[in-house]
Amino acid sequence: MAIFFAPGGGVSDADPRLSDAREWTAITIDQAEAETGTATTRRAFTAQRVFQAVAAWWAASSAKTKLDGIAAGAQVNVPTDLAYNASSRLLESSTGTDVTLPVVATSTAGLAPATGFSALTYGATTDLDLSALDGQYRTITLTGDLTFTTSNRANGRKAVLRLVPGASQRTLTFPAGWVFVGTKPSTLAASKTAVLSLTFFGTADTDCVAAYAVQS
Repeated sequence: MAIFFAPGGGVSDADPRLSDAREWTAITIDQAEAETGTATTRRAFTAQRVFQAVAAWWAASSAKTKLDGIAAGAQVNVPTDLAYNASSRLLESSTGTDVTLPVVATSTAGLAPATGFSALTYGATTDLDLSALDGQYRTITLTGDLTFTTSNRANGRKAVLRLVPGASQRTLTFPAGWVFVGTKPSTLAASKTAVLSLTFFGTADTDCVAAYAVQS
């Protein structure tokens, strides 16, 4: 048996104070401190406190908030069947929210309305209401000479007109301010279809840029 001498007396190697094993006597952390997770003081943890610390972190996690927002039974990469109802412009989804597609307007992209391809009533003087005609394609069947006037002009409004003269030549008269790209026509020959495109860059007839083409 070995004897160690130290101030105050000898100590043998059997003295329990010289054992290799020591139990840490630090205070066990309480639940509030474990859940807060900010203290820097050394503490002893139990399995329960570790679980509580992890559970508190998860409860405050943005990942938990995101997952909680997923509907029960939701699946990833679920095939979606789409169906379109032309009369109501409703796009139906088998797995998501249905959407009603908008009609095209000066400030909104969308579908051209079915009426946008219908006939425009002929009159010797035909007023083009750019609010009603905006983004539309209309056909005018001429039964006589034609003079155009305009109303409700606005920046960005446009319309395309198909002119069908019938079996007689027709005289065409346009507002004086229109700027024509190419030759400004004065007549439309019999049985020749023409297309007149109008784009407004302001609120006056002088802000109209017109393009005219006729069947060869």
